[in-house]
Amino acid sequence: MAFRLTFRGPKLGTKLALMGLALLVVPWFSYLQLVEMERLLIQGQSQAQLLTAEGISTLFNGREDLFNDLPVALEDFQALYAQPLQSTIRLDGDAEDWGQAREAGYLAFGSASGSADSDFTLLLGERSDFLYAHMRIRDNQLVYRDTEYLRLDNADHIQLNFIAADGQEGRMSLVFDTANVVTGFAMDEQWRYAATGSADNRVQGVLRPVAGQNEVVLEFRIPLSLLGSRQYFGLTYVDVDDILQRNVVRTTRTIPAQADQSFNLVVLRTPEVRNIVQGLGYSGAKILVIDSLQRVRAEVGNTRQSVEADGAAIRFNTVTR
Repeated sequence: MAFRLTFRGPKLGTKLALMGLALLVVPWFSYLQLVEMERLLIQGQSQAQLLTAEGISTLFNGREDLFNDLPVALEDFQALYAQPLQSTIRLDGDAEDWGQAREAGYLAFGSASGSADSDFTLLLGERSDFLYAHMRIRDNQLVYRDTEYLRLDNADHIQLNFIAADGQEGRMSLVFDTANVVTGFAMDEQWRYAATGSADNRVQGVLRPVAGQNEVVLEFRIPLSLLGSRQYFGLTYVDVDDILQRNVVRTTRTIPAQADQSFNLVVLRTPEVRNIVQGLGYSGAKILVIDSLQRVRAEVGNTRQSVEADGAAIRFNTVTR
């Protein structure tokens, strides 16, 4: 008797089902492999950033002087925050080019209502080693400087108090001419005459009266090197209303929180720290240095990783292009 075994393979439907399953499983495993590769790449980049940040942090070890030039606590001073400016500022009185810095809002000085004569609001920004200011000033009668007078205190003007780079008290007046150009002069101790007789060409600004609103818009910039490293700063608007008598009728200052303080504190980046960071030459990288009080001392961009160095944080982030 002869036996014949017949083997019958899977049916067509089963074959199609197995093929469909294979078509689903293979891409899934490929996807898992890509996810794992991405995780490893991100982990490697993170480790590289962390090692780079540790290398940068060693530059600031033992350099407490770079981080201790500001008061121990900001609460001890009236802080005037200077916002980082992302784009080039055109000195035209228009704050549209200030970008996100305007979102921080203006600081108001003067009367509680903000509508009295000589009241003003102030917005500060920092870019390319310059301190920028945008002011809106209430003034019922704008009096320009008369060039026939040597005295500079007999017209509407801005007085700037600061501690200079040499540690001495600095005084500068920003005067307005009929062309609505702002000019800066270093002043004597009485705030009457220019100390040198010539204007400081590093100070630039414009004045723009607002028609029908008894308001003046002022935009100017001064070099940060003028303030020195401690950034102590005071601003006063001097109001003169009578064009003939030219007497000062009122002044409005950026008054510190405590009466025994004569200066405010401009909170911004530290030039020395920024110079060190910029000199590292990391192309396509963003570096942020923050002190122990969470104050930004040098900034090239935003970061994720951080390393502690003598109470300061060094944060580093590469830019993927």
